[in-house]
Amino acid sequence: VKDLAEYLRVNDSLLISDMTDGKVIYNYNGEKLGIPASTLKLPLAYYALTTLGENYRFETEFYLDKQNNLLIRGKGDPFLETKEINIASENLVTNLEAIGVKKINDIIIDDSYFDKIVVPGVERKELAYYGYNYPFVVNFNTLNLMKRKGEIYSLDFNTPVNDFMRRIGKAFIRKRPGRVNISYSRDYVLENGCKLFKDFFKIHGLSVTGQCIYDTKAN
Repeated sequence: VKDLAEYLRVNDSLLISDMTDGKVIYNYNGEKLGIPASTLKLPLAYYALTTLGENYRFETEFYLDKQNNLLIRGKGDPFLETKEINIASENLVTNLEAIGVKKINDIIIDDSYFDKIVVPGVERKELAYYGYNYPFVVNFNTLNLMKRKGEIYSLDFNTPVNDFMRRIGKAFIRKRPGRVNISYSRDYVLENGCKLFKDFFKIHGLSVTGQCIYDTKAN
């Protein structure tokens, strides 16, 4: 424990206690308030394991109506990333082709599963770690972009660049590349996810003839 002191800075905080009796073993600025940052992952992981169980899986649901509109219902999956969307899109296209569906009309995003979660202390900034949580979360509600000679490129090389990303990139990316937090706008969150699914449907041979519709209580 003594060796830790040389690594601690003025604004750092560290408190170590014995779990059996609560006795404090080491205290450095333990009473000082600060931004917890990634240390929140520890109690969150513990709560998830003890409440949901280690076998719990988040789901994203897909429904097709008689007019060939596709409903995507988000249910809080925090790891709905590009690679997962690619796999889900390919599987969905295969299943649709098996029942004779080669094109769909509108893509409807339903994010009614729970209200937007705002953790105390979160500020409205473009920094990625200030992101809000929604039922429908794609790539952590961030865009990893860079600008070169006026053009916008994705730094997530498996993520295709679309008009939404170009619009956001030109508005928020200056000289330095990085992740842009889009979670402060529900419209941004839903448009980003819908258009990314649309991109991968096209890649896997499924035509989308309609538009993206955002419905908090889709039937």
